[in-house]
Amino acid sequence: MRVLLLNPPERHTVQANLPAAVEGLRGATPPIGLLYVAAAAREDGRHEVSFLDAHAERLDDAKLERAVGLLRPDVVGLPVNTFTLPDAVEVVKIVRRAAPESVVVAGGLQPFLYPRETAALSLFDYALQGEAERSFPALLAAIDEWEGFERVPGILFQRGGRIVTNPPPAPLENLDELPFPAHDLTPIRRYRSIVTSRHPIGIVISSRGCPFHCAFCSHSVTGKRFRTRSAENVIEEMAFCKSLGIRYILFYDEVMTVNKERMLALCEGIKGRDLRLPWMARARVGSVDAETFAAMKRAGCDLVTMGIESGSPRVLARLNRPVDTAAMVETFRQARRAGLRTIAYFMIGNPDEKMADVRASLRVAKKAGPDLVHASVFTPYPATDLYEEGRRTGRFRTDFWREFAAEPVANFRPPLWTEPDVDEAEIGRRLRWFYRRFHLRPAYILRRLFSLRGPGDLARHLRGLRALLSPRRWNAARE
Repeated sequence: MRVLLLNPPERHTVQANLPAAVEGLRGATPPIGLLYVAAAAREDGRHEVSFLDAHAERLDDAKLERAVGLLRPDVVGLPVNTFTLPDAVEVVKIVRRAAPESVVVAGGLQPFLYPRETAALSLFDYALQGEAERSFPALLAAIDEWEGFERVPGILFQRGGRIVTNPPPAPLENLDELPFPAHDLTPIRRYRSIVTSRHPIGIVISSRGCPFHCAFCSHSVTGKRFRTRSAENVIEEMAFCKSLGIRYILFYDEVMTVNKERMLALCEGIKGRDLRLPWMARARVGSVDAETFAAMKRAGCDLVTMGIESGSPRVLARLNRPVDTAAMVETFRQARRAGLRTIAYFMIGNPDEKMADVRASLRVAKKAGPDLVHASVFTPYPATDLYEEGRRTGRFRTDFWREFAAEPVANFRPPLWTEPDVDEAEIGRRLRWFYRRFHLRPAYILRRLFSLRGPGDLARHLRGLRALLSPRRWNAARE
């Protein structure tokens, strides 16, 4: 069969409560989950697999319809996630016009979080819950033979007016058994990121799951079990990426540094292979130290991102982030002493947050001294402890994420966690205040100027400065 894996455009995404000044600087990154599924379908050997990234290629509706029509797919698979649900809905309509006989399969987080609502949309012929590298090829076989659907793990579909569901597949035990993501099928030259002037960029995931349980994160619900790939397997994928012309790797593990021994072994292996391929990692305060940072630097890492979230111990306790702020500051300083660039993540508008807490966040940010802070407005994501608390206590009048899953609309914006004396406009003002107070300090600007690595870096920084100074580009902060 002809199988098309399609990444939808991002024209009507649900606002993730980032200021437009920041949102507008993002680049396009490869949809790594979809590429894993594409590789699994190709490895099956019975199908002609193609990949289309409508977002990276910036395809309008007419061009997308024409591209799908030329490919004439028998099966179309696409990711369906909460924030991209409106775009997925529109893409399915385009697919139905371009290839009316094709079978449309939805994957991603949405079928896992809201299975019945996803199936009841009647847009998708089938949906898959959980990791799809094994279930998608099984579904393709069932479609090809038109039997055996009841044996496909995690499948959702409608039959005779009722919704049929199978339990999700068990988590994959040996990640090394998976084929490398189909990087070779992508428009590689289209992928770039704000964090580096080197491009094209590629994404690699060396582990899955997260052992922590932050109250604002749904990954603790959907993937708490931490599983890893071997160092050798990860390094081979990096070499594969380099052979395709990829010049920078973003490691998209939830937390790459959970296991120190494994991290040191991976760094030693990368260094021994002499890949000369720079990379970025996500770390967590408390799971990384000076020795690990030094090993990462020797292995080609040039950037580490870590979440601080808040400088207020009271707010951190509310977020179930039991990390001492002094330890946060020292960890960032250790990374800087190792020669690594750093990005610190913060949230504004946290539950029960006062302006004094925002000031505490700014103080911690200044002491930590990251190269960049990335602040967003706290959003109560579905299936998180704080969202469930908001529903249970009546803070949220309705189960708005479930309502959105059942009836997705392009202009949907989730409510914020407001207080009697803190409305959404005030949260937006606090976010802007935080960004500007950190990034527009003379000492910070001077430091950034001395750290520039060439014209590409200068251009990126000028775009960022222009965005910070432009009031019109802060509209997403809900002022």
